[in-house]
Amino acid sequence: MSWLAIAVVIVAGYLAFKAVKFVFKLLLWIVVLGGLYWLAAPALGWPLPF
Repeated sequence: MSWLAIAVVIVAGYLAFKAVKFVFKLLLWIVVLGGLYWLAAPALGWPLPF
């Protein structure tokens, strides 16, 4: 492999790692906000999603 290909593989791996980290962080926030809504909805008179 050439040096350019090795550099591209390293950069692509780094960007893939960052993308997976972002997706997990986004999913965690969705779970946290969903849990807060699930707990607050009955007290505030809001409808539950299910």
